[in-house]
Amino acid sequence: IYYTGKYQSLGIKQGGPSAGKWVELPITKSPKVIQFSVGHDGSHALLVAEDGSVFFTGSASKGEDGESTKSRRQPKPYKPKKMLKVDGKTAVYTACNNGSSSIVTKDGELYMFGKDAVYSDSSCQVTDLKGHFVTQVAMGKAHTCVLTKDGEVWTFGVNNKGQCGRDTGSMSQAGKAGFGIENMATAMDEDLEEELDEKEEKSMMCQPGMHKWKLDQCMVCTVCGDCTGYGSSCVSSGRPDRVPGGICGCGSGESGCSACGCCKACARELDGQEARQRGIFDAVKEMIPLDLLLGKLKPSFISSHVPVVGFYG
Repeated sequence: IYYTGKYQSLGIKQGGPSAGKWVELPITKSPKVIQFSVGHDGSHALLVAEDGSVFFTGSASKGEDGESTKSRRQPKPYKPKKMLKVDGKTAVYTACNNGSSSIVTKDGELYMFGKDAVYSDSSCQVTDLKGHFVTQVAMGKAHTCVLTKDGEVWTFGVNNKGQCGRDTGSMSQAGKAGFGIENMATAMDEDLEEELDEKEEKSMMCQPGMHKWKLDQCMVCTVCGDCTGYGSSCVSSGRPDRVPGGICGCGSGESGCSACGCCKACARELDGQEARQRGIFDAVKEMIPLDLLLGKLKPSFISSHVPVVGFYG
């Protein structure tokens, strides 16, 4: 496994890659990794080794690593470590979201840790899927899709935007699970809180084209928390004393907007040279519309009567 970016987020204190470079992630005894997944916010990852063991790396503020969060204060990032909660199980597939981890075993069992562990029993196995042979799992922001050996697709979690594929939170006509309804409140609350936070961030920013860009000392962006001049590749990105709106400490450069404090990347106003400098490589200009990639394919749905071999949620 190779990585790039904020090496401090993986528990590596020094010797990480320079901007734009990729280096191998150090893992005890260097096992061969056959599958991995990363949380949506990039704060943690799961690695499946060839022998079926699972390694956790990153921060676990909500129990994503399967361990108790009661005694923890500020979560610190961990280097890759074995997940003891599934020791003795042979893992074949994993998935993560912001605050949760899912693991599928060779025996077709599904285990969940973190904020979505509300669907699991004391052993962290998803209760309502016992007796079904699970082969894959995919996690959205607050919902989960599960594929079984028989080609059935099961969904559960927050369904406020229809992401679970049914009109309501009740059982679907095909009989696929709408379980854990009483436990959705926590995930739903967090989902809505995050949406409100996003709206609040946007309301704090100046209107498009109204930003007052300044070139002086690099600052810490009030929206993304990265350096306004060099983004996540900044040499000072790991300093604990950096606060949004404050001086970054890396030296002179783009100061961001003097009015709202956001960086040009968050305002979507990077030019080509600035994008390359931040390691974005003109991604803003070169994004391809989804309809051009899909052509004129008609939307379809997954039927429980047709075996499914893979999907991404």
